Amino acid sequence: MWKLVLYPNKANANLYIAAAFVLFLYFTGTLSAMAILFAYFLETIIIGLFMVIKMCFITIYSHENKGSNIGKIFFFCVHYGGFVAIQSIFAFTFLEVDKTDGIVNGFNILENYRYVLQLENIWLLLGFTILSHFYTLTTVFINEKRYKQITTFEIMVAPYIRIIVQQFVVILAGFFMFWSSATAAVLLLVFIRTFVDCCIIAIKDDSPLLEWLVKQKRPPEITEEVFRKQLKNLTE
Repeated sequence: MWKLVLYPNKANANLYIAAAFVLFLYFTGTLSAMAILFAYFLETIIIGLFMVIKMCFITIYSHENKGSNIGKIFFFCVHYGGFVAIQSIFAFTFLEVDKTDGIVNGFNILENYRYVLQLENIWLLLGFTILSHFYTLTTVFINEKRYKQITTFEIMVAPYIRIIVQQFVVILAGFFMFWSSATAAVLLLVFIRTFVDCCIIAIKDDSPLLEWLVKQKRPPEITEEVFRKQLKNLTE
C-alpha cells in the first residue's frame, strides 16, 4: 500500500518537484534554513486564503443558503486568523528567547512578519507555494467540480488537521535547526512534509489508503460511507 502512496505518479509529481526545488535552493545557498522554515510556516496563511476562495465557489455554485454561507466565511476568517495569530506568537516568542536577529518581541506579529518577508529569496519559495496551491485549485477543485460535492461547513474544518501536523513538523525542525544542524532541519522538514502531502493526495475514491483507513479507523457509530466522505473532505 505504501508503495502506491509514495511512488511518484501524476497526482503527486508536483510534490516531488517542490521538494527537489526546495533542496536545490538550499544546497546552492540561494535560500537559508531560516527562510525555508518560515516559508513553510507562512503556508498556513496561504492555505487559509485558498480555503476562502473555495468557500466562495461553493457559495456561488451550490444550492445552499448564500447568506448563511457568507456568515460561515466570515466566521472562518476570524477563527482561522486567530488560530494563525496564536501560532505566530508562539513561534516568534521561541525565536525571541533564542535571540534570533530581527525578532525582539514575540507579540509584535506585524513587525515580525515584515522581518520574515524580507529574508533573502524567501519569495522564491512563497511564489512557488502559491502556484502549487493554485494548480491544485484549478485542476482538482474547479475542474472536478468539487464545489458541488462539499458544503462550506465541511470544507471549513478541512485545513485545521493538516495545519496542526504541518506546524508540529515546523516546530520540530526549528529545534533541530537551533540546537543541532540546519541541514538536518531542512531535510526533516522537506521529507516529512512530502510524506504527509503524499498521504493526503492518496486519499481518494477507491484508493488502498482510503479503504485501509475506513476499515481500521472508522468509529463504530459512523457508517463506512459517511466516514469515507469525512476523510475525503479533510484532504481539501
